[in-house]
Amino acid sequence: MACGGCRKGNGCAHWDDELKSVAEALYAADGVVFASPVYYAGLNGAVKAFLDRVFYSAKGNWRHKIGAGVVVVRRLGGMTAFEQINTYFLISEMLIAPTFYWNVAYGALPGEVLQDGEGISLMQNLARNMAWMLKMKEQTKESVPPPEPMADRTRTNFIR
Repeated sequence: MACGGCRKGNGCAHWDDELKSVAEALYAADGVVFASPVYYAGLNGAVKAFLDRVFYSAKGNWRHKIGAGVVVVRRLGGMTAFEQINTYFLISEMLIAPTFYWNVAYGALPGEVLQDGEGISLMQNLARNMAWMLKMKEQTKESVPPPEPMADRTRTNFIR
C-alpha cells in the first residue's frame, strides 16, 4: 500500500499476519542469515516480498547487525540474487560477514547442494567469520558510532 505508516508507528500498520512477531525476533537478533533459492535468475519472489516488508518498516533496527546472504542455484542467477540480498544489508547499515568467494551453492534437487564441496567449504568459512564478527561486535559495543540523524541527511530527487 505504501502508506508510510510503518515509519510513524511500530512496524507495518497493516500487519495482520505472523510477520510482525517474525520481524520482532529478527530485530532482536545479533545476526541474521537470509537464504533464497534462485528460480528465474534472481531472488525468489516470496523471499523478496518478505525482505521488502521487514526492511522497509525496520526504522533502524538492522543498523550494525551482522548479516549474511546465501543463495542456492541450479545454474545461473546466483550472483544477481546474492547482490539483491546484500543491497538490503548495505542500505540498512548492516555489517556483512565475508568469506573467500560468493555465497552461492549449486544444486537442483533436494540434497544435491551437499555434493557441492566448494559451496559447503564456503558456508563453513562464512559461519566461522560470522561467529568471529559477532564476538568482535560484542567486545566493541561501547564504541559504536551513533546513527546520523534523519534531519542531517541530504536527499536528492532526480525528478525535476
